[in-house]
Amino acid sequence: MSDKKGEKGKPSPKAAKKALDNKVIAQALKVTYIASCRALDIKPQKTLTSAIDVAMEDGKKVVDKIAFRDHMMGALGVRSICDVLAGYSLCQNLGFFHCNVGEAGVEALCDLLRSSAGSWSKASKIRLLEITGDFDVPLLEPYPFIPPEQPPVLDNLPDEGGPVKLAKVVDPISELNKVVVHQANFLGLPAPPEFVSNELFSTCTAQGRLTRGALDLLGSTLAIDGIHLRVLVLDHNGIGDGGALALCQGLIHSASLSTLSLAYNEIGHRGGAGVAKLLWPQAACRVKLLNMQGNLL
Repeated sequence: MSDKKGEKGKPSPKAAKKALDNKVIAQALKVTYIASCRALDIKPQKTLTSAIDVAMEDGKKVVDKIAFRDHMMGALGVRSICDVLAGYSLCQNLGFFHCNVGEAGVEALCDLLRSSAGSWSKASKIRLLEITGDFDVPLLEPYPFIPPEQPPVLDNLPDEGGPVKLAKVVDPISELNKVVVHQANFLGLPAPPEFVSNELFSTCTAQGRLTRGALDLLGSTLAIDGIHLRVLVLDHNGIGDGGALALCQGLIHSASLSTLSLAYNEIGHRGGAGVAKLLWPQAACRVKLLNMQGNLL
């Protein structure tokens, strides 16, 4: 009589086959990615190749979360990632911190999102997308966005159909540091106790590279039926009122989005009014967590 768990200390035949399949998939991902980088004449990102190597050695792990931290990456680097993920179905979280994504990089990401919309698609169905600090000067140590257990800008998450109650944040910078420390603890990374300053934000956000056209394209893409994105984080990009309005024109029709973070983007009352429309009962989107801290509201 066969034991489903296999002999003591050994994986079952089913688990062994799955591990072998994962290794083959990881190897194919690496080969495809390196070929894509060579075609675009760019260097592969060690963040991704290292994650793939771990998956190839382990067999139990898959590459399902990727966060890049390289200001030299640029739009071509983003394009290489998106081209590969269009044929790889296992990635769900994708983050870019100070990677100079720009308009061309957003176009590549939108191509990936559109390719994943069909039920037949083999592309990665991205559920969390973060583009943070997309400007031409360094900001701070990059940590991927992880929603804290209790976001400082929300008293409570709303019930279905209930109102979103915003709390007054006395010191947004202090609160943001708390969130970053939470993120660092979650990831097992060191975090300085105080490394965010108002002066630094005011210096950097004026040089944001996400254009209104790119944000309009992203918003309209997320309005397509079949898109799986639930969390969108665009913090510290200096998009201003115009960028917020361009983005939300499409987001209001997104059926999948539930979490939106636009912190520290120099958004004023005009842009804030556009974002507020996402909370209307008649809006197609159902945003439950909205982070607008650090803006000019």
